[in-house]
Parts: sequence; structure tokens; C-alpha cells
Amino acid sequence: MTNDARLHPTAPRRAAMKAVWAVPAAAMAVVATLACGTPAQAAQAAPGSAQAAPASAQGLSEPVRPLINERRCNSSEIPRQIWLTSASRPTRCFGGTVGGIHIGSFPVQWLSSGDYTGTIACLGGWSLRFNPGTDVLLNRTCTYLEIRHGS
Repeated sequence: MTNDARLHPTAPRRAAMKAVWAVPAAAMAVVATLACGTPAQAAQAAPGSAQAAPASAQGLSEPVRPLINERRCNSSEIPRQIWLTSASRPTRCFGGTVGGIHIGSFPVQWLSSGDYTGTIACLGGWSLRFNPGTDVLLNRTCTYLEIRHGS
């Protein structure tokens, strides 16, 4: 045990943590490339410099995704899910918060809105706005589902 370890009992742990958190320059270059968007922009920002943060603030980072998603159908989930029933395919269920999701070309026979307010868009420019508790026969191929703020 060294003198440092006797003086401060966490010294060996701190030394180990420094070794774990040491990042090679090559890894910092990869991080700068990801933050800046292109290798040319990353070359302008030295690894670890403050220039990488403004690049991501300028819209070069991933966009924020909506919080609507497809999930396993669960009749006891609160709030109650949106159920899209098809005669030819398995039922698909959705929930989450405000946002929209592309559902492919899905043949919707029946829509049950659960506890959600939203819109479903179908082929041919047809769409339906729904409120909580809506159960409606559609018999249409739909492509987009949106959850909106309640009325």
C-alpha cells in the first residue's frame, strides 16, 4: 500500500476510475464526427473542444422523435390503447403521447380509439378525426396515425 492510499482510502479507486475514463484521441475524433455531422466539420473542431456542442445545437443532431409507438395489445393498459383491427392481419395497438407514426399500408377494418384523441389518414386522401371512446368501421387501407392533445 502506498502512502497515498494510507492517507486517502479511496485513492486506489480514484486511480482505477481515471484509467477507465481515459479516452484515446481516436475515440474523441469519432465522437466529434458524430456530433458535428461530417468528417470535414469534425476536423474543424478539435477533439474535446467546445465547438462540437454548437454544431449539434444547429440542427445537425438526430431529431426528437414523437412518443407515440406501436405496442403489444393490452386491454388493461391505462390509458386504453388505440386498436386497429384488420380482417387479414393481426390487430395492431398504439399508445403514447402527442405525435404521429407511419403504419405502412395497413388494411383497417375497425378502429377503437381507447382513451386517445387523434387522426387516422388513409389512402385516397381520406382521414378521420377521433375522440376517446370512438369505435368505428373503416374498411380502408390506412397509412398514418396521429395522437393529438385532447379537445
